[in-house]
Amino acid sequence: MANLFTGHKDEWKALADIDYLGAFVRAYIPFNAWMNISYPTLDTDRAKINEIKKNPNTFRNKICALLDTNNQDGSRFRSMLGELHDLLENNHIHNQDKRITFTSVTIGKNTQNVSEDSWRGIGFRVQYGNGATTETLSLIKKRDGSSIFNLRQPNYNIEELQTNADFLAQKNEYKNHLLNCYRNVEPFIQKNFTIGFNISDANSYIECGNYKFIKEPENIAKGIIEIIYNLRNSLFHGELVPNKEANQVYGAAYRILYMLIQSL
Repeated sequence: MANLFTGHKDEWKALADIDYLGAFVRAYIPFNAWMNISYPTLDTDRAKINEIKKNPNTFRNKICALLDTNNQDGSRFRSMLGELHDLLENNHIHNQDKRITFTSVTIGKNTQNVSEDSWRGIGFRVQYGNGATTETLSLIKKRDGSSIFNLRQPNYNIEELQTNADFLAQKNEYKNHLLNCYRNVEPFIQKNFTIGFNISDANSYIECGNYKFIKEPENIAKGIIEIIYNLRNSLFHGELVPNKEANQVYGAAYRILYMLIQSL
């Protein structure tokens, strides 16, 4: 007898897909509740996330343990981390127009706000803010103190510096030295976890599925917390395009977050 219901396969196939966007939200809610209970004196989610990244706590400690443990849970967690990295590299997700990726993660504030250098009698100086403002002052000067280049910006903006006509007119050596100073005072420290280790030294990296991350568990933990928060923002603020690829990314993030909230 012929099967009269084969035409329903597409409908059933669609129902088989898991809504990982919704699952991620449901996993984020208990994390958010723990965060609010743990840091009641902090006014914003951003301030609480920064505190979670900065100092030891149940959530961050669990990540570090899983990164450094050779049991089944640790192996599974690191494999899921590699999966999330792979999906983020192949599917661009943005938060406030900035791509979410383990190759450029904000892990904390930069405590250095002044950087100076010299080369052949030429001085270079960049200062970001002074405790009261966010101005960035960039200066190239001669030995006698006279100014060759002077730029005052309302905020830190390296792209604006690099397109400034007076900056472009400087010698390449001058530009390179000033740019190095400028990068030293970047307000937030950015980290690429996929570089900076010796591929021949297994003690210098952590195996994460098919990928290798530099062996810095505390910094990786900060990066994971930041990425989870950025994924939350992209979803909650409506910036995310809710397609099949995004659902896969959030599936990987959900599995990581679900594992972590069991410790709360």
